[in-house]
Amino acid sequence: MGNLGVDITKKALLDNIKRIQFLSNKGSVFGVQKGKNHILIRASESKFHTHECKGKIGHGWTDINRNNLLDFKNNSIDFFVFVTQWPTFEKSKPDCYQNKFVIIPTKDLEKLIKNKPTGQNGVYRFYFYFEGQKAIEIRDETTDYSDYFNHWDLIKNDLER
Repeated sequence: MGNLGVDITKKALLDNIKRIQFLSNKGSVFGVQKGKNHILIRASESKFHTHECKGKIGHGWTDINRNNLLDFKNNSIDFFVFVTQWPTFEKSKPDCYQNKFVIIPTKDLEKLIKNKPTGQNGVYRFYFYFEGQKAIEIRDETTDYSDYFNHWDLIKNDLER
């Protein structure tokens, strides 16, 4: 059985970037190749959580262990892709979800979490909330991730460099 975050991300990559191949994956990390260029992606998936945080009802929830982040950096992970299965809120389709993606280069993620606290176990917790074309992380300090919301061109441009 595959990793749901990886499977959803691979499908979205095929829908958004032409002529790519997937390299082997290990857990939540997989490779993508286009021509002679290749990158590594770490994908994670979250269901929609309904509890309130900072006045917002509903969000995705993703954890990253601080030690794993260092491992990803040392192993040249190029991008993190956070997938949230977000309800469509259509009365005619009460159980339908659409995937919301936060696609962020590792170097940018490192800058954004520089002052983000970790829990007792050294875990960064991300609560992603989506409104229109905005992606906002609301767990600790509110951080705007809209520049990375469904932004497949970040990966495409890296593969076509």
